[in-house]
Amino acid sequence: YEVSLDGSTVRAFDLDATFYDTEGVVVLESGTVAITEEDLNTINICDVRRDGAGGVLDRASCTTIETGVASAVANKGIEGVAWDAARARFYIIIEKGPMRVLSVGLDGRVAELFDAEVAFAGVCTDLAGLAYDAVADNILVMSQESGVLLRVSLAGEILERRDVDGQQPE
Repeated sequence: YEVSLDGSTVRAFDLDATFYDTEGVVVLESGTVAITEEDLNTINICDVRRDGAGGVLDRASCTTIETGVASAVANKGIEGVAWDAARARFYIIIEKGPMRVLSVGLDGRVAELFDAEVAFAGVCTDLAGLAYDAVADNILVMSQESGVLLRVSLAGEILERRDVDGQQPE
């Protein structure tokens, strides 16, 4: 769904049947969205400008980045995605087995941003959600199991920690 700032639905999209285990979505500039597929470890960049009223989003019309990253635990692939427009790269998280924070270029090159297992040791046990703050140039990471929201530098330093209440805070 595309939703206005007042909460009303602007348009809705259905994903065609070829999308598999979609997990994350992020808006890029100029009416483009990226949709991740967890078990396939892919990022699909889809142009939604031509679909003014919404409709069915065809995976074949999207550009797919094969990240090649995988977790040793089933259903624990790409869990969250964020977009850094200034650097033209995605940040992605792998939930566990092991926890990972990675950057992915538009060319598909993947780099470990920092060692998440070391950075988050004793703080959280999984990574469930991700956002990029372009103003502060850092990321926000949500842990569902540990119920925390972390503000983290791109080098892996925890800058702020907030407890999050709820049964499933992701």
